[in-house]
Amino acid sequence: MRVRGPRSSRSSDVNQGFTLLELLVCIAIIATLGCLLFPAIQLVGETSRRTHCVNNLRQIGLAYNVFLDDHKGKTAAFKGDAAWMESLKKYLDNRDDIFVCPSDMRNGAAIVPTGGTPPEVSVAASPTPGGPSMDMEHVVIVVKPRPGGGWSIEAIVATPDKQLDWKQPSKANEPESKPPPAAVVRPSAGAAKTSYGVNAMAEYFGQSSDGQKVLAVEYHKVVVNVFGASAFDFWPTDAAPRHHGVLNVLYKNRTVQSLLHYDIDPRLTGNYNKYWAPESMRTD
Repeated sequence: MRVRGPRSSRSSDVNQGFTLLELLVCIAIIATLGCLLFPAIQLVGETSRRTHCVNNLRQIGLAYNVFLDDHKGKTAAFKGDAAWMESLKKYLDNRDDIFVCPSDMRNGAAIVPTGGTPPEVSVAASPTPGGPSMDMEHVVIVVKPRPGGGWSIEAIVATPDKQLDWKQPSKANEPESKPPPAAVVRPSAGAAKTSYGVNAMAEYFGQSSDGQKVLAVEYHKVVVNVFGASAFDFWPTDAAPRHHGVLNVLYKNRTVQSLLHYDIDPRLTGNYNKYWAPESMRTD
């Protein structure tokens, strides 16, 4: 007769699953690794978007040079105004996406009207004596191109307690004799968008000089107006360093650099003369 001893529990121990403590330790390790890797993944994505932005500016620089070739090298033919994109589009296969940085979360910080440059609108604020005060920061003029030519101007005055609508009369390019007080010009909702601002002094660049002057830069406006006593841009808020504090800069000679915004801050005389002002307009 064969006597069997007690069965070993070793096999059951081998098949036993993870304990709760071991699962928690694994989860903690995975979470820690994820926290370490996530910033690196974000950095790789942003590096890719910055490279895309650099390529956009290089294509814009190439289009600018072809534009100058078509105009016999005359830099004065290229105006640093709201129509600068229209001047270059035909050299970029009429692509709008080249003017938008992929890191621009608002899909274009600056908006320009379609159909060219709108007429200048100069409206003085003249509140009625004894009447309600107007909040000038909430006054908007909307400029829209007309199918048959000219421009239609529509102003909407929005105050904290009411809205006043005012529309352009039948004649194009002529505001009404009694327009509402206004301070801001804004295009229609379907206008083109851009992430870059052009140097307002671009037309004064020399044909064979000013190669290291800024032609375009990542900006919150269509035109960079930082010149002279009449300049109304404020560089710290209008500059757009979208790539972890870095912005891309296109020079007249087609080179592109990634810089910190204070590296080319035009409020400093040295930077103003080195990067912004044409040689004929330096303030040494």
